[in-house]
Amino acid sequence: MRRYVLSVVAGIAMCAAAGTLHAQQCAVPDVRAAVDQACPCASAHNHGLYMKCVRAQLNKLRASGCAVSAAMRCAEMSTCGRPKNRILCCTSKGKPQVLSTAQCASRGGTAIANAVSICDATCPIPPPQP
Repeated sequence: MRRYVLSVVAGIAMCAAAGTLHAQQCAVPDVRAAVDQACPCASAHNHGLYMKCVRAQLNKLRASGCAVSAAMRCAEMSTCGRPKNRILCCTSKGKPQVLSTAQCASRGGTAIANAVSICDATCPIPPPQP
């Protein structure tokens, strides 16, 4: 009986360890890195084709048990394949958005350099309104 209990505990520990390893491989940054490798932002002809590639890659990862919704949102809210005048902008409310250069300026926003997705953007926290 004691040997059986030890085997069950060891089996649970092994499954937990395997689950942790799988969860680490499916972390959002890892999923995004896999998508970025398969669907390079710089070579996207338009946003629709970019998203088609992203969906195909995420469907493969979803089939292997990864949660992909956060990575999908990052891709949807990116500048990949969009017209060159589309940028990431920190609005006056401190939220990143994909806007045209003119829209960003008219809303009192600030362009975010070296980011292609709202998931990569860090906006300063606006001061509280009196």
